[in-house]
Amino acid sequence: MPIRWKFFLILLAFSVLPLVAVNAIGHHNLVALGDRLAEGAFRTLLNQAERDLARNAEAVAGLLELEAEGLEWALRALAAEAERALNTLEEAALPPPADRPSSPPGKEPVVLAPPGAPPEIWQPEARRLVPVLRLFEHRALLAVNRAYIGLESGLHVAYPAHAGYPPDFDPRQRPWYQAGRESQHLRWLAYPDASTGLAVFTVAVPLRAPGGRFLGVAALDSLPAEVLGARRLQARWSEESQVLLAVPGEGPGDLVVVAGDPAALGG
Repeated sequence: MPIRWKFFLILLAFSVLPLVAVNAIGHHNLVALGDRLAEGAFRTLLNQAERDLARNAEAVAGLLELEAEGLEWALRALAAEAERALNTLEEAALPPPADRPSSPPGKEPVVLAPPGAPPEIWQPEARRLVPVLRLFEHRALLAVNRAYIGLESGLHVAYPAHAGYPPDFDPRQRPWYQAGRESQHLRWLAYPDASTGLAVFTVAVPLRAPGGRFLGVAALDSLPAEVLGARRLQARWSEESQVLLAVPGEGPGDLVVVAGDPAALGG
């Protein structure tokens, strides 16, 4: 090979190799810079999302607290009217008792007669309670999903009328009734509704005669899903978003999901 070609190849190598090295180093640095920028952006967005979700949870908690105060006020008013009605001789026109297992939804109170009980046992009580729930229609808060009263006779009166009662429905066997019977004050519960299966918040209070004799329980339902705003959160973040409402369990660190999918907690 002529000497000039040797010099040419040597000069070409000295010229190309640095370019290749510089290009490789530049590509590596560019990739590393991109990774750092992506990681920084991810952390920034994650921190922003955490702050946003925390503010949203605090706002919902405040809304739930206000709703609870309103429900308690409304229930005390309902219980006072129910006790007054049960301890007087006033009676009103009575809508027909609901057929089991369901009754048509509507704006009238629904009367569910005790299974097998003769009308003379439950109709006088029903006639006194129906006007109370009709009156409650005009006082109800937006947070109230349903108002109802159960008595020791097994009578159940609810507003508004709705379908879906199980054939063996007995208010005395429901958690809200048993909690109210065992308590002297307001009691809060969270459990699935008997007719819809939806998670509900229930506040219950016992009804008593002037001498203290237990008469039954008055209760109000509220749907936590409406307050949590799951649809608004999913529209803003992702359709895969999960909104949960949990309360402390019996053990340290235990959470009991009362609204939402418990599987979203990851066990």
